[in-house]
Amino acid sequence: MKGTAVGIVVRPTPGPGGFPHFPPAASTADFRFNFTYVVHGDGTWIATMVPGSYTDFLTGPRTGQTATVDAIPPTTGMISESGKTLIAAHVTTAVETHTYSNGDVDPEICHRSRVYIKLDDDDNDHDHDHRDHRH
Repeated sequence: MKGTAVGIVVRPTPGPGGFPHFPPAASTADFRFNFTYVVHGDGTWIATMVPGSYTDFLTGPRTGQTATVDAIPPTTGMISESGKTLIAAHVTTAVETHTYSNGDVDPEICHRSRVYIKLDDDDNDHDHDHRDHRH
């Protein structure tokens, strides 16, 4: 899978001692990873990332850096009657470890929802990845 994620980090409400310390920002990430999937007879499906296959190429405050993610939770979804539209989202949460090329390591809990639409008969399918980052 490959796609582009668009993210925002809003100004946090500082906790004791001023934590968290990250500034507000906007960024994008061109990502890719391998996955396995199972399609069920009732039109539902589940996709699971192949561990160690996720990479990001980043813009925004981390422009020029790359990142890896150890694992993301499986996504579960439905397939349209025509088979040309698929939806999927996380139904569980997990702490993901994002490791950046500058050495930073951040635990994150992300939520992803995806819509896959077959636009024509070639292999240029597109998807959208919406993340809600909570640090």
